[in-house]
Amino acid sequence: DAALLRRWVDARVDILARATRRRDAVDALRRRLHAAWTGREVEIGWVHGDFWLGNVMVDPATGVAAGIIDWEWAARDELPAQDLLYACVHSRMLASGGELGDIVAEMLQRPVWEEAELALHRAAHAPVETAIDPDVLLLVWLRQVAANLVQAPGLAHNPLWVLRNVASVLRALPELPAAAK
Repeated sequence: DAALLRRWVDARVDILARATRRRDAVDALRRRLHAAWTGREVEIGWVHGDFWLGNVMVDPATGVAAGIIDWEWAARDELPAQDLLYACVHSRMLASGGELGDIVAEMLQRPVWEEAELALHRAAHAPVETAIDPDVLLLVWLRQVAANLVQAPGLAHNPLWVLRNVASVLRALPELPAAAK
């Protein structure tokens, strides 16, 4: 609905806009996400918001997950798929040493799940499409970037951070197929 779109897209795009002078690209992102999510029926629920392996406590004796920590970015009325998708993005970040935006831009260009990511989805009994939905990926990226900019506003003035976390994704937008309806 309109309230969710304002929170998921508009409020976060407004925060993102502080980190770039590319108003055309920011406006294109806003239009694309509105087109993708307006009228789209989805299930919503609580998300952790920073779900990655470093926030999962594991029992050393059994190797079984014993708890999840760092709930600072948790929120209700979000796409539940965000947590698993962010865990996959973060794993790629750790494996490559890349930044969030660099990894997201690569995933937008080649929207294919890796085998370990498919296994994670299966283990979580989560539905997964064969290709990564670019509009879900953009929403996850936008949520993370906006949260980082709120937590550390100075990042908006760090050219390297902006290049690797914002500009890389904005550059990938024009090459994407039209937003899903």
